[in-house]
Amino acid sequence: MQPKKEITLSQKPATARAAPISVPLEQTLPALPSPARLPEDFDLGPLADRIGGSREERQAVAAAERFLDGLATGKVPAEDLLPELREELSASLTYYLDQGFRPASHRLGALTLETEGGGDRSAWFKVRLTGNPGSSSGELYLKLREGRWYVSDVQVGLALLGQPAAPREGKFIPSEYGGRLE
Repeated sequence: MQPKKEITLSQKPATARAAPISVPLEQTLPALPSPARLPEDFDLGPLADRIGGSREERQAVAAAERFLDGLATGKVPAEDLLPELREELSASLTYYLDQGFRPASHRLGALTLETEGGGDRSAWFKVRLTGNPGSSSGELYLKLREGRWYVSDVQVGLALLGQPAAPREGKFIPSEYGGRLE
């Protein structure tokens, strides 16, 4: 089938840009550097910064996320556990996962980095795991070994994931700086 009408495309000529408007300095708002505001959680405070921070901080956050995502599948991601504690931590976590206390989702609080004696680097996060029907808050600890972050301890009551959470008392009042219960 042949087209009955020929179609041609043409570009519009470029238009000149308007000159910027001159505004007196007194009428402008200065662009002051300010820290990023991160979302907050009632229990955890500010949440982990997944895209900001140093490379070391982003790697620690990624390692914690990878580990918690692995728990959500119902299996302990052994490769993310500190080698010398791998067997002990894996057995402890597997016990609860085998009973069905599996987190469906998680939240990471702000990262805290520390340098231990001997120059070893460690990190910890406040963490909240949400299961069905409950949730549990605690802490997740990591250590840096040979350029890789490993989970060295998990202090969260996994058994609470199977118990209904108590309802929160009060009214939620949102604000630009977080929220509060009243």
